[in-house]
Amino acid sequence: MTQLNDSKGSILFLVSIIMPKFILLRKIGQITTPMIDFAQYQYIVEKAIARLGLNPNKCLIKKGNWQLKKGRVKLDILFFEQNGLQYFKAAALIAKVPDNANTDFYKKLLEFNTELNGLAFYINEGTVYLKSVREVSGMDANEAFSMITKVGNYADKFDDEF
Repeated sequence: MTQLNDSKGSILFLVSIIMPKFILLRKIGQITTPMIDFAQYQYIVEKAIARLGLNPNKCLIKKGNWQLKKGRVKLDILFFEQNGLQYFKAAALIAKVPDNANTDFYKKLLEFNTELNGLAFYINEGTVYLKSVREVSGMDANEAFSMITKVGNYADKFDDEF
């Protein structure tokens, strides 16, 4: 194992698993995680978007971020990093939080969350979204496609509820 340092001061390890294949690992605190090749995962997501009959290049907003629209449903597909780990997220705008929202509104959101497997409602800046998030590592095109379609289908169902 060879130790390196990156520009952010993280400790990197180059590990030979099977000659001549190498995996680059990054040490974050006490956790060592694989460094993600975003080009590989960008290709996987583009494959999933193409499977929907859409042109991924036309949906691309910026590197690692796409926006899909079907009917009233608008999906944001993106990669992000949090606490040194890389994630893939599919999120759909559902509705604005009503000005007169009371505890019943928030209770309804929480109750809907109990019915959803792998999805959750959240509120950001006065807007209700539905999301699915997973770590990028190990994701394949079928998983990306499933996340995107599941969020899209449930968003289509729930936008009528609000």
